[in-house]
Amino acid sequence: MTRRAENLSLGYHDHIAINDLAIELKRGDMTTILGPIGCGKSTFLKSLARLVKPLNGRATLEGRDIHALNSRSSPREMVFLPQTRLAPDGITVGDLVKRGRTTWRGFLSPWSEHDSQASKMRWMSWD
Repeated sequence: MTRRAENLSLGYHDHIAINDLAIELKRGDMTTILGPIGCGKSTFLKSLARLVKPLNGRATLEGRDIHALNSRSSPREMVFLPQTRLAPDGITVGDLVKRGRTTWRGFLSPWSEHDSQASKMRWMSWD
């Protein structure tokens, strides 16, 4: 899957965090976003997750404007895990990945081998 930003400007209220960004992110590539606090790193990721609407330009997924995607199908194509200082007690990275698979398997459905393959997780036993 290719995600692309074209002439993307993002911000909050009167503050523009990102102005006229153009970038292409391809599936399988590893991308690092670096910058000082307040430069728009999280705002950009939130825009790709449809949490922040662009002030200008657009963000696309396989050529489709992500803000025009159906809200039911979009979680199947992208998941955003926000950074926070607090996490529920006892939660693991594996638990968080499992939560991202909910749209594929249903809220009460058990985790399956297919889910493991789809998430490319390798479980290890530390017994």
